[in-house]
Amino acid sequence: MAVLKGNDPHRLRTVLLLPVLALVAAACQLSTFTGDSLLVGAQPEITAQLKQSGVAVTTREYPGTSLCDFLADLTNPSSSAYVAKQDFTLMEFAGNNYTPCVRSPAGRLMNDALVAKMRADTLRLIAAMRGKPLYIVTAPAIRPDLRPTNLTAPAAPTSPSFPTMVADPRIIAMYFGLQAQFPTVHVIDAGAQMNLPGGGYNPAVHGSDGVHLTSSGYLTYARYIASRVKVMQHLS
Repeated sequence: MAVLKGNDPHRLRTVLLLPVLALVAAACQLSTFTGDSLLVGAQPEITAQLKQSGVAVTTREYPGTSLCDFLADLTNPSSSAYVAKQDFTLMEFAGNNYTPCVRSPAGRLMNDALVAKMRADTLRLIAAMRGKPLYIVTAPAIRPDLRPTNLTAPAAPTSPSFPTMVADPRIIAMYFGLQAQFPTVHVIDAGAQMNLPGGGYNPAVHGSDGVHLTSSGYLTYARYIASRVKVMQHLS
């Protein structure tokens, strides 16, 4: 505690304000992160990078999920993750279709049916944000043999997990379409940074499953995302 000599009210106000100013500097922006396993893997490094710039992060993320798994919470005014309370929201959903909200009676939503569902959910999120920025992060290309061979079927059996729609080009194109439609939506094309030239699958950054990244891959992915957020949010 500072000891003041004399009766200078200006000096007293200065000393009392210093802790308040320090708190403001420590968390000058609020953000919600929501996503699947790619964000789970990258989030610690993104959060650490943005914390240095005064961003406090609330997370709603879990492997294998889709946006619809968290949408009720993200759009709930009483939730700590409520997107309209944040300075910005960062979202990464690559195209999982395993949880009940992305299934139909015929099985897991696939192809155009899944893309339409993801677009509708993202539109609901945008509407709830009341003009706040939404940063949508893309996923890197996955191993080609994991992709669907039937590109028109609206659903697939609930088991096995593959083929998968993760990082499907139609999903990425949909996100870029939303960016063109809404000035508050910004695509961070981190997936493209991880791919081979021309957009191909890059085995050097992927683990053995052909979907998830290696530890060094996650670090590169996370640091690129953080760098783009810093630029767009005017963070130091």
